[in-house]
Amino acid sequence: MLGYFDWQRKEYAEIPVHEQVEVATLAGDIALSDHEPEVYAHPVVGDSSGNARAGHLLNGHVRPTLELILTETPATLRKVVDHETGLALIATER
Repeated sequence: MLGYFDWQRKEYAEIPVHEQVEVATLAGDIALSDHEPEVYAHPVVGDSSGNARAGHLLNGHVRPTLELILTETPATLRKVVDHETGLALIATER
């Protein structure tokens, strides 16, 4: 399930994906939110016809494999809730 953030409603509109797709690219981060790691990911997936769909990853299942390369940053990323959007966004420490 992918999602698109609806600015007016301040929530994600669901973009269902009801077939097996291949992940063409996946970008995002893993940051602490309430002291727990939270994955934030934006995939682009392709179906069997080569059509692409993209959005925020709400949930999914891997079948058969998914190859990832993770890069560790020197700083710990932390998220705090932004009151304007209601989203947990990366906060910079000063």
